[in-house]
Amino acid sequence: MNTGFTNAKSNIDSRTGWKDVKVAMLVRSFSSLGGLELYAYKLIQELLSLGLHITVICEECQTDLKHQNLKVVQISPSHKNANKVAKIEHYIKEFSAAIQKHGPFDIVHSQHLGAHNVDVVTFHNHTVTRLNECGTSFESILNKLKLLLRPDYIMRDEIDAMLVKEAQVLIFPSRICKQDFVERFQFHKKQNMAALTVAYPGWQLASGTHTAENNSAQYLGNGSVAKEKTIIFVGRGYKKKGLDVLLSACLLLKQQKYNFKLLIAGLKEKPLDKWQLSTFGLTENVKYLGFVNDMEKVYQSGSIIALPSRIEPFGMAALQAMSYGLVPVVSKVSGVAEILQNDIDAQIIENHLDSKELAKHLATLLDDTDKLKRMSEAAKDKAQSVSWQSTVEATLNAYQQVFQKQYVI
Repeated sequence: MNTGFTNAKSNIDSRTGWKDVKVAMLVRSFSSLGGLELYAYKLIQELLSLGLHITVICEECQTDLKHQNLKVVQISPSHKNANKVAKIEHYIKEFSAAIQKHGPFDIVHSQHLGAHNVDVVTFHNHTVTRLNECGTSFESILNKLKLLLRPDYIMRDEIDAMLVKEAQVLIFPSRICKQDFVERFQFHKKQNMAALTVAYPGWQLASGTHTAENNSAQYLGNGSVAKEKTIIFVGRGYKKKGLDVLLSACLLLKQQKYNFKLLIAGLKEKPLDKWQLSTFGLTENVKYLGFVNDMEKVYQSGSIIALPSRIEPFGMAALQAMSYGLVPVVSKVSGVAEILQNDIDAQIIENHLDSKELAKHLATLLDDTDKLKRMSEAAKDKAQSVSWQSTVEATLNAYQQVFQKQYVI
């Protein structure tokens, strides 16, 4: 615990019990856009509603969220031309100084940012060694070399090790992410093992609502491919998100005479991508959308979301799409797969590197309209059962563990 918690509550189990608890929330960008950012944003919103006092310490503030218990502190930004190592070192120095300057706090909670004197850390990314297990043989070798030779990889690993050692409670967005850290840092061999917990994210965006208007025509173009034949991909990582495997699966579907469209949100089409689509004969089937502010329109355009990720601590895009009735086709190694049921509300890929298996899952949904509709309803129901409330409850439980460890002998 960062400072003396004067109330010394060892069993905080009611709404009133959390009032006046002071939390420093460390996040690089305070925003509702993105995965990590949305997670922190929704968590902060919920904690404020329970009466906690939140001081957000960030480098960038891209929200106009207002609350009487909310204070936003911005550190000096890193130099725009600084390399990754210099930026990490800058963050450690600036965030650690801000904790001391603007405290005292009852809880210091880092959203996977390196800093000293933190009590709770939520890890949003896998360890740097994760690709060794989930990538191809070549990717595994290359990743091992990076960890030996690249200063930024070495620094990232050192920061994770520092946070694991110094924090009292560690939070993960999924069991598979938690297990990755357990294996990397050998918790069972440590005398002072931090408490480990899983806090699955919700899916609701900052607004928390869907509009009734259907804007799918914007992305379906001339309408030659129906919504039921449209697949959505969301992500900025080409191989880590499995887009290479998905495009190979699309080539197989094309060869099998399937009529479909793939919409790629989050990536711009580069000359090499254009050449690849032309070579595969997929120019008419695949469309790169670039960065999209309004994902609602994208989700309204399709019936399937494909996320064959190699590395995916959770995968909120799948849940967001499911809330619109899209059926998820996700890799077994993704965190979101832990709360899904194969052939009920999702198609789960056993081998995320196998384009033939992925193509088979997609073909099943493209072929069987009744199954697609049935799974669509099940996917929507599953999404509605997942909310940020469970994230908040797990986080408050982590805070309570910090208090108990400090004051209960």
